[in-house]
Amino acid sequence: MSALAFLTELSRQGVEIWVDGDQLHCRAPKGVMTAALRSKLAEYKAELLILLSQRQDTALNWATWAITAISRWKLLTWIWPVPCLS
Repeated sequence: MSALAFLTELSRQGVEIWVDGDQLHCRAPKGVMTAALRSKLAEYKAELLILLSQRQDTALNWATWAITAISRWKLLTWIWPVPCLS
């Protein structure tokens, strides 16, 4: 099983996983986090850290781009007002 497939399986079980620096954190519904699941998390930890960090970076880049685009649009509409269409 790949790290992505394991992450998908965790998500189906309601397990939330996130990265904070070099730490992997998780939250699971009661009874879901078994010893076997913890063992698999340990096995895939390095891959999950990389995978989730990449997703976090992509989301951050997208948010930064969106904020920049909106700011530029506001500046342009202030310089060149867009007429209201009725």
